[in-house]
Amino acid sequence: MTPNPSRSRAVVRYRVDTEAGADVHLSVIDGIGCTVLTSLDEKQEPGPHAVAIETANLAPGWYVVRLQCSGTTTIAPIVVGGK
Repeated sequence: MTPNPSRSRAVVRYRVDTEAGADVHLSVIDGIGCTVLTSLDEKQEPGPHAVAIETANLAPGWYVVRLQCSGTTTIAPIVVGGK
């Protein structure tokens, strides 16, 4: 995920490995466990993908990006900086 920290937008890159494609869900979760943003919730074809997360409207602080794809969940921290 780049850039991190982010002030306006971060890009998450990932790969769908299953031949039939996969349901992909990407969300941003705040420090108390609430989903504050859902950036992606759709079936995608196999191959590399990238999705932009708009962080400009999020309060400055620490968040977790959760990517669910092909039965696997990956989490990564992201810091949103001030405006």
